[in-house]
Amino acid sequence: MGFRTPSFIKLPRNKRFNFKPRYYDAQKEELENRIAIIKAEMKEEESAKLRSDYDSELTRYKMAQQWKMGSTRKTQFNRSNMRVAFIAAILFLFFYYYLYV
Repeated sequence: MGFRTPSFIKLPRNKRFNFKPRYYDAQKEELENRIAIIKAEMKEEESAKLRSDYDSELTRYKMAQQWKMGSTRKTQFNRSNMRVAFIAAILFLFFYYYLYV
């Protein structure tokens, strides 16, 4: 090795890599990419076919659900208002009792 001067500072050493090259087949990768693209296109066509069949039924179903939710929202809103009024009345009675009795 050679003569080294003593030091309190450790200097970083060079990093070593274990690189092992792999076999790369460009034609095979291109073929796999083309197959994946064609499969994706076929799925899109099938889903478009199914969507057109079920669009009217889905729209009808969504409208029915929204109609039902509208009535439940009203009842929930009314219940919430009644709950707030009840709590306000209890607090009013509590403070009235505390201040005047």
